[in-house]
Amino acid sequence: EAFAELEVPLLKDMPFFNTLTLNLSGRYSDYKSYGDNSTYKVGLNWAITPEYRIRASKGTSFRAPALYELYLANQTGFQAQASIDPCRSWGLSTNELLRKNCAAAGIPDNHGTLVSSSALVTTGGGLGILKPETADSFSVGFIWTPSFVNLNVALDYYEVEIQDQVQALTAASIVNGCYLSENFPNDPLCQLFKRNGAGPDRPYEITAVNSSYVNIARQYSEGLDLNARYRKEFGFGDLTLNARFSYILKWESQLRTASVPNNNLDQIGSPDWVGSV
Repeated sequence: EAFAELEVPLLKDMPFFNTLTLNLSGRYSDYKSYGDNSTYKVGLNWAITPEYRIRASKGTSFRAPALYELYLANQTGFQAQASIDPCRSWGLSTNELLRKNCAAAGIPDNHGTLVSSSALVTTGGGLGILKPETADSFSVGFIWTPSFVNLNVALDYYEVEIQDQVQALTAASIVNGCYLSENFPNDPLCQLFKRNGAGPDRPYEITAVNSSYVNIARQYSEGLDLNARYRKEFGFGDLTLNARFSYILKWESQLRTASVPNNNLDQIGSPDWVGSV
């Protein structure tokens, strides 16, 4: 890795500009396991007075695929057609996109009424295929440090978007994502499974699904962070109180093939408010 950072003082001891500082940094990383990448960050620190300060930053980051995600040896299992194939009896479905894509694949509308065999599902590492997860982030905050008490309060707004998130999807998610895609049959998910044609041997059945690790997901979040720290010295010791509260404004995840992002808020384990004192 190579890292460089430059801090530039722009203004000092002027009205409304106690200090104004620009920070620029960049990093280049080279991994033998997958390749190289670079990131950057731009930050601005504006002290209006010694008590009031505004800070902002914008930058990128990445996560290299883990060794487990790259080198996991293939694991195989079997799943029933009924649990993974959305085109079974698609003539009874009310989903117009599913009906359209299953018909375009040449699958009969009553497919699946006969006894069927299981599909082979393989899960393994993504060596040679996986790219790093990448992220763009932005934050802006206000800091209050009063002179009459040992107190520091910071309120920050942030937004983060993660692209190419590494995931090993289930067989059902892969096949459903393909046939519910606006980009059928060119969606990348459609390349991860095999389906027979109209021949005599298991006609139109899914024979194999590759559910190995792939770059497929996206996440976006924005919210507010409130941090406070109070310190008081006494003759018998020191007292320090810390508090942190986070309010999530938006948090969504999305497969690249999904038309509507999933809302992760207001679900078990994903509250709007989180705090500790």
